[in-house]
Amino acid sequence: MIGSLASSAHQAHASIVTYLAAEDPDPLKPKETKLPTGMEGPMSAALGILVLLVVIVAAFMLLRAIFEAVAAYRDGAAVPFGSILMILLFLIMAVGGISLLLRTVVGNAWI
Repeated sequence: MIGSLASSAHQAHASIVTYLAAEDPDPLKPKETKLPTGMEGPMSAALGILVLLVVIVAAFMLLRAIFEAVAAYRDGAAVPFGSILMILLFLIMAVGGISLLLRTVVGNAWI
């Protein structure tokens, strides 16, 4: 029993010493995690499809908010402040989604 504890302690000490002795140019730099080989494309495609769906929904909701605001304006009523906020929100979602989609598909090429 004591021999196995000593062996475990020795192995733990050896692994800690090996870890501390390894030269790391910048220990504060976060480690880069990588996807398994061949998974970059499918993950990028899945994220692109998800973002594209969000952009499509945001575009239709933007059109709906614009039509509601135009209908209220035609009826002679003041355009509700909520309609203006919805138009801005869905416009931001659509533009942000398109830029995220371009960044996902194209990468850091020109954005």
